[in-house]
Amino acid sequence: MRDVANQYHDWVEPYFRHAQPDQVVVIIKAREPAGIMTAIGAGKKWHLETKYRWVKQYNFYVQDAEWERCWFVYARTFLSPPGSP
Repeated sequence: MRDVANQYHDWVEPYFRHAQPDQVVVIIKAREPAGIMTAIGAGKKWHLETKYRWVKQYNFYVQDAEWERCWFVYARTFLSPPGSP
């Protein structure tokens, strides 16, 4: 698997040059594969399986006054009904 984190870090580097303290510099929305445990079966006959799903991931790049450059990730990993955003 490619190193996505470093790819994003290199891509946002120019945006930090003129960033002010306590400023959100870049928000990147991406779809990333994630392993999710799902329950298969019903009643007393069930088991867990790892399924790989594409989840929406948001990467927030922040210029913080105390911590300097920060990177936060939010990924919605629960399953949504078909057709929902």
